[in-house]
Parts: sequence; C-alpha cells; structure tokens
Amino acid sequence: MPAVTVEISRLLADMAHTSRRRQVEAATVASALDALCAEVPALRVHVFDDEGSVRQHVNIFVRGEIAKGSGALDIALADGDEVAVMQAVSGG
Repeated sequence: MPAVTVEISRLLADMAHTSRRRQVEAATVASALDALCAEVPALRVHVFDDEGSVRQHVNIFVRGEIAKGSGALDIALADGDEVAVMQAVSGG
C-alpha cells in the first residue's frame, strides 16, 4: 500500500487538536481520508456530510491539483503523493 502524506488546513487542525500533516497508507484518495479520520475521528464531521460525501465547502487537492467531480475520491495514489484537505472560509 502506498505511503502518502495528508495535509489539512490550520483551521481543521485546530478544531481537531491535531497536527497539520500525517502519513497514512492508502491506495486512493477515499482510503487516505478514511485513514486520516480513523486516526483523528474529530475530523470526520468536518470533512464528510451525513451521507458520507465530502462536504461542499471542503476542497481536496492531489499532487497540488484540485480533485473535483464524481471520481475525485477514486484517484489512485502512489508512494510519496500528497493529499491536501482545505476547508473554505467565508465571511462578510
């Protein structure tokens, strides 16, 4: 199984009281996010909605490119890949 780095935004890290970068073993983006949430359960509610889909205001980047669309979670990962989870912030 590939070893990948998952980086989360400072906002998510602060809410979950965890570090911003974690190493996980994962073959796909979905399995990387599952592994991350297994290690830091407090993140699950911030990343996934009640149906198990990535929340609308959360963006996933793979190798520096935004992963959008129905196949985003199925993107295959290789050793050394980086997945970033960024939560959009808005205000008035």
